[in-house]
Amino acid sequence: MSVTQATNENKLLLLELNEANRELLQLASKQLSLKSLSRLVKMPCSQTETEDSYESDYLEPWSQWVSIHTGRPATSHHVKHLGDFASEEFPSIWETLSENGISTGVWGVMNGRPGKAKRCSFFLADPWVFDVETRPESLACMTDLATHLAKNYLQPWQPKILGLACRYAIGLFANLKPSEIVAATGIFLEGLSKFGPSNLVLGAFFEYASACAFMKARARFKPQFSILFLNLLAHTQHHYWFNEDSLSPQLSYSFKVIDAILEKAFLTPDSVLIANGFSQTNTNHEPSWILYRPHDPLTLMRAIGIFPSRIEPLMTHDLHVWFDSDMETELARRALNSATIKEKKLFLVEADAIAPRKLFVRLQFTDAVDAGESFFVLEKPYRFEQYFKTVVTRTGKHNATGFVFQTRRLLPEALLNHQINHYICKFFAVKNKAELAELAL
Repeated sequence: MSVTQATNENKLLLLELNEANRELLQLASKQLSLKSLSRLVKMPCSQTETEDSYESDYLEPWSQWVSIHTGRPATSHHVKHLGDFASEEFPSIWETLSENGISTGVWGVMNGRPGKAKRCSFFLADPWVFDVETRPESLACMTDLATHLAKNYLQPWQPKILGLACRYAIGLFANLKPSEIVAATGIFLEGLSKFGPSNLVLGAFFEYASACAFMKARARFKPQFSILFLNLLAHTQHHYWFNEDSLSPQLSYSFKVIDAILEKAFLTPDSVLIANGFSQTNTNHEPSWILYRPHDPLTLMRAIGIFPSRIEPLMTHDLHVWFDSDMETELARRALNSATIKEKKLFLVEADAIAPRKLFVRLQFTDAVDAGESFFVLEKPYRFEQYFKTVVTRTGKHNATGFVFQTRRLLPEALLNHQINHYICKFFAVKNKAELAELAL
């Protein structure tokens, strides 16, 4: 097959069903009688593995999706923090395909940026990255509100939210069909009646609306290769996977939303891959692992004597912090590294390999905390509950196995995670740099 033939005759859609558990998909297809999910679990399927362990800091979605996108294992690309990018040495698949004349469209991917992909007709990053522009800029209305809520969901009601909400509402009417707006509203109202105004309900609404807008962009720009990232199941499994043998109401709700999105994807005549990157394992039988998050990162930093020039909160318990001088950076590193609670370290603190005045900070304490418990910074006590909030007691954790369902067999029955990239390139008769490097050995 020549590149020209691939350009004119073949299209491929990759749905990134982040961290979805295969057994839960099968359970939902049976218990809920969902047609698209039932079709999915009967498709040809490849099993994926990663050599990265839970303890490696690379068994994270922002690391594993970068592996898939670049065709390199995490031990090569070294991306292990949300919001970071692979170096230009490791181009993402949309850059590789663009260089070979293949048009692309990318929606919601983790730790991604357009890079040198001149033929990438639309690009939306995930809500936790920063300094990545949306392409075209007119689609920013579909992600700006989600970005604000993702980074400020403990204190969302800031003055700018009204403007973002109005802009998002206009974007919905511009990018969704009337029937899709009705369906999205139904998803929101059903969730609101069952679970109240929770992150789950907002996430389900955003995910469905985002998928509809993606389908419209795909129809408008007609890319030969496109990606849609979906995070709803990962969130629900982490928070609401209470029983391995039955679905919680929250899981049932989420699977219905995913089924509606899959229905739209299966309408395309193009080849479709549905990959999870890696999976989750239920943790109900394990000791409690509790996720905490600062009420407000800037307030916390100032309270403990740290004055950054900029803070970018990430998904839950981590953030990037910038400083104006080397001295301020070093003093902050020392203070944060000194922080303890119950004789355990409170933070993981890592210097940035590229920006010397930036620190990555993650709250790594996950034990139960008694009322009135204090943490200590440079031996000075602070009330934990004054600065931190309990988010969830985790019900699912990451494991190294994954899957790729396919509308037609394109991948072998078993492969390493990052090798998904190779088979997508092969579909378009393109060799990526990782393959060329291997051939040169």
